[in-house]
Amino acid sequence: MMPAAKLSFFYSGKGDTILLRASCGKARPDDWALIDCCLTEDSGADVRIRNVIADEKITKLKFVCLTHPHRDHYLGMRRLLKGHFYDKATGCLKVDEFWDSGVNFEVLAAIAESTGTSEVKKEIDELYKDFLVRLILANKLVQCPMYTGTLSTITFGDFHLLSLSPRFNRVKRFNLRGVSKALGISRGPVKYRYEEINDLSVILVLMHKTLPVNIVLGADATADAWVEALDAWAKVLKKLDRGKSRFAAVKVSHHGAAASLHPSLYEDYCWAKKTVAILTVGPGDSNHPHQDVLDLLHSRNIRTYATCWPTATPVPAKPHMPLPGFGASKVGQLRGHDWADIDVIVEQTGRLKVVPGKSRIL
Repeated sequence: MMPAAKLSFFYSGKGDTILLRASCGKARPDDWALIDCCLTEDSGADVRIRNVIADEKITKLKFVCLTHPHRDHYLGMRRLLKGHFYDKATGCLKVDEFWDSGVNFEVLAAIAESTGTSEVKKEIDELYKDFLVRLILANKLVQCPMYTGTLSTITFGDFHLLSLSPRFNRVKRFNLRGVSKALGISRGPVKYRYEEINDLSVILVLMHKTLPVNIVLGADATADAWVEALDAWAKVLKKLDRGKSRFAAVKVSHHGAAASLHPSLYEDYCWAKKTVAILTVGPGDSNHPHQDVLDLLHSRNIRTYATCWPTATPVPAKPHMPLPGFGASKVGQLRGHDWADIDVIVEQTGRLKVVPGKSRIL
């Protein structure tokens, strides 16, 4: 029996690349989607995700979601989309919708230019101005900002897709303040509160239509963003009359950063021994994941897996981390570490199974 869904978390160094697959039954092909895309050469993620696309014969994506505009979430996205999903004959991108946080990319590019980070400006322009915007203006791509409370109108297998973050007013403040900064206006009649880009992360929930399965993907959301997101989640549950529904799986925010730790998420909205937590981390980073995050996951007995882990240093989450690794010798920078792509499989019964990804290594 085909699983209801599969979430593939690619080891991308310290970055996020998530490929989603949802079963649509025997009548039509499965749905596919991409959330963030960091394809660094040294991690080999670029080769491995292309192999999956080729092996699975993926020709179309239901949606692509850039959770927030940090380069460890978009580096390589344009190259992948143009290489596999762009139809040169029609000039169309075989993607139904492009989702983001509503942050103005032109403002970001202007800020990057004004602060002297020309490489970042170039990357933003290549993805947004030179690629996505042209498709959007030509009515060949639909762009959807996923503000808090946005429920996607597209179908994705047997799942609804709901955004719990970012709040519209946060994004608006960031954009307005960014315009002022880009124009060199330090003072004016209206002052806009500083907004951290991580606070503007899209927190996406996959809600199964019939099974009690909810999966939340936290991008780089901070603890403050999680407070607002869980408040929005409670309101949604009340409206749907579903009680206090817990998460079957959590993509831990910001590679397990201390500033993204909101204990209530794991204490009140996750099941001990049942909920799965996924950490997307890179090698040799002493702060990611932070020990406080690992300690909380361990104390709550949450099944924790990571895309990269130290082979010599034990961590509290050791009972569930690491997964069986493979290919570590292919990446010279990983001395003292091992890594794996991770597949979270949602079975038709609602049970979750976690296995190493099956992407081929060249």
